[in-house]
Amino acid sequence: MAFFLSRVITPLALCLSLMVSVQADTSDAALTLVRTTVEALRTGLQAPLAEGQDATARATALVEQDVVPNMDLNYSGRLILGRHWNDADAAQRAEFIAAYRQMLLRTYSAHVLDYQDATVEYLSAVPLGNTAGRMTVRTRVMREGKGAASVDYRVIERDGQWKVFDAVIDGVSIVSTLRTAVDTEIGRVGLPALNAQLRTGKVALAP
Repeated sequence: MAFFLSRVITPLALCLSLMVSVQADTSDAALTLVRTTVEALRTGLQAPLAEGQDATARATALVEQDVVPNMDLNYSGRLILGRHWNDADAAQRAEFIAAYRQMLLRTYSAHVLDYQDATVEYLSAVPLGNTAGRMTVRTRVMREGKGAASVDYRVIERDGQWKVFDAVIDGVSIVSTLRTAVDTEIGRVGLPALNAQLRTGKVALAP
């Protein structure tokens, strides 16, 4: 009996050990993505401006260089379009993703300077729901004279790399907020008109 149990329990314990090890590696990778991205952005923002350089223009360039490549804009865009994704054709979907990207650049460039003098704590990375390959990376952002803000990044694994697809700020999801706004605008003017407005910055959907 003891021999039988050892033959069963030993492989089971090994499997559990491997699962814990894989989960730890996954958490580390997801947390590293967020830390590396945020700190690269902060380092760039804290560097002295070159002669004649505009702070907003530099912020935009840094967001495009350090942040956008680590985002899954296609997945975010699909979540934001929600039920309208299936109604849109391939060209309209691609146009929305491109317009959404431009809107993010404008929005992040305007607010990213808040990170310049902030203190960021990288707390943990935990599974997001029951679907494999998705994590929530929890951080806390503190700025002088203001209360701490909880900023949780939702990330998804794509071909062995982690990508951010949503951020939850003090419990409010950017994707969910934008989905509500987009649904309202599409109901009012339609997707083609919304895409045109997003491209030109004539509509403010940014959270």
